[in-house]
Amino acid sequence: MPAEENGQSTSQRHQKPSKWRQCSIVIAAFMLNFSGCGLLFCFGIFQSLYEDMSRKAGNPFTGASSAEITLIGSIAASLMKLGAPWATALFKVPLPPRNLVLTRKFLAQSINAFFQSAAYYTPIFYIAAFSKTLGYKDTDGANFTALSNACNAIGKVGVGFIADRIGRLDSFFLTTLLSCTSTAGLWVSSTVLGSSDVELGRALFITFTVVYGLFASAYIGLFSPALVELFGISEMPHITGIMYMLQGAAGLMGTPLAGFLVTESTSPGSYLYMAVLVGSFMFISTVSVQWARIELMVERAGGKWQWTWGLSGRKTLSPISYGGTAGTGAHSVVCSISDLAPSPGAEIALRSLFLRRRMNNMAAATRIANPTTGRITARAIVESFERPELESVSSFVGAVAEA
Repeated sequence: MPAEENGQSTSQRHQKPSKWRQCSIVIAAFMLNFSGCGLLFCFGIFQSLYEDMSRKAGNPFTGASSAEITLIGSIAASLMKLGAPWATALFKVPLPPRNLVLTRKFLAQSINAFFQSAAYYTPIFYIAAFSKTLGYKDTDGANFTALSNACNAIGKVGVGFIADRIGRLDSFFLTTLLSCTSTAGLWVSSTVLGSSDVELGRALFITFTVVYGLFASAYIGLFSPALVELFGISEMPHITGIMYMLQGAAGLMGTPLAGFLVTESTSPGSYLYMAVLVGSFMFISTVSVQWARIELMVERAGGKWQWTWGLSGRKTLSPISYGGTAGTGAHSVVCSISDLAPSPGAEIALRSLFLRRRMNNMAAATRIANPTTGRITARAIVESFERPELESVSSFVGAVAEA
């Protein structure tokens, strides 16, 4: 009876959610982004306004530097991220295991999270202020902020569709690469050429606003799916707090540091060092994303270098094969340990194997196939699944390997 209850609960856990639940999640996500991120991304308008006020006497911002003003938006953005580790501590979520933290892919993803967050908000907060150095009016600066936010929304949806087809990690890398390229190639060029050729500087700036809005925002949407791809859905509660803590700390330092490099905001060239700093941070983030991707690719190939395009959790389902077992008339399930990487696909596959055995009343295999080949039978899978202390896919795979 306990086994059947366990099988029933597993089946219920993987039932497809109702349409109403799906719609409610979409509506809730939209309202959270509209009220939280939408208002935060409009801070660039206030950044420009407060910088103008700082050059006039008799107001609270008189004499304030650009770095001091941008602390307002930076603190707000950081608090959004720093709430994650607070929630982790409040609900006493265990920290990630030490063997996971010491892996190279964890280090790579941590570097990526830190430097990308340090750079991400700077262009958004300074769009309106920079546009005025190219001769645009205050209303034009507000329109550029609205354009950036519109591209932000389009980019998240569009890149989400692309990620479903080419893989989340590949989309994650491409969005980071394009964000880096747009900053280094378009914004830096606009700061250099904007003083001598205003029309060219404006064209580069508008193109940068669109491209950066489309792809940099998509990074935020792909960050959590990338964590699932790298570490598995079971490790998400342990990993999320640390990653968002790094992002919050980086956001608190990155944008004010970039603002400190702007000594005066009367010409496009005054933003050159800021643009170079943001481009450098984006470059480090891009390299780190690719590093994490390579580490996962090598891990799934059993420690061997084997280039794979379109990494996705769905790929872990393909190595499973079925064959007859002599004398039993039942099915024996055989799979490779190296293919059971910590990923949503692997977890679903293993639970499916468990349910298949229950439904078919399959006679468990009495021994494991040749250990030197790394191939196992359903016996090891089921026995490991029945151990309650194995809460993650990685620990489950380890137990299967030792069976």
